[in-house]
Amino acid sequence: MGTKTTIGPLELDDGFPAGGIYRVVASDFQTPPYQAWLTTHFPTLLTGQYLDPEGDTDGDGIGNQIEYAYAFSPQVPNPEAETLFTTTANSGIGGSVDFTITFRRSPAATDMTYRLQTSVDLVNWTTIATSTAGNPAEGQNGGTVVSEAEIAG
Repeated sequence: MGTKTTIGPLELDDGFPAGGIYRVVASDFQTPPYQAWLTTHFPTLLTGQYLDPEGDTDGDGIGNQIEYAYAFSPQVPNPEAETLFTTTANSGIGGSVDFTITFRRSPAATDMTYRLQTSVDLVNWTTIATSTAGNPAEGQNGGTVVSEAEIAG
């Protein structure tokens, strides 16, 4: 999903975001689609057997639940660079700059809530946009979603 915001909690310094880090959080998953993903990637799991959603089966630094959210295989290491992309462009309107954040999203994971968040201290996070159940992202807390486009897995 690609999301552009016209404003956010960070001020711009010479047209670039200053003093903050962005992250995408995938959470609030429920059982049915996740269960199908588990069956696909872990066919030997017996009914009632547990797989830690926050575990990292392939050791690539991306937890099992996040691998599900990005439509990655939990059996094959994936570079973290494939999860989040950012670009800036001068919009030409009053000297403002569009900051575009693009991240992978599994279209099959309709049980997921995705949140684009930012922080200046890595403790307190402000949600800029939220996408629930596969719906287009909606801006929050001063964030305005200008456009959204799903990127293919």
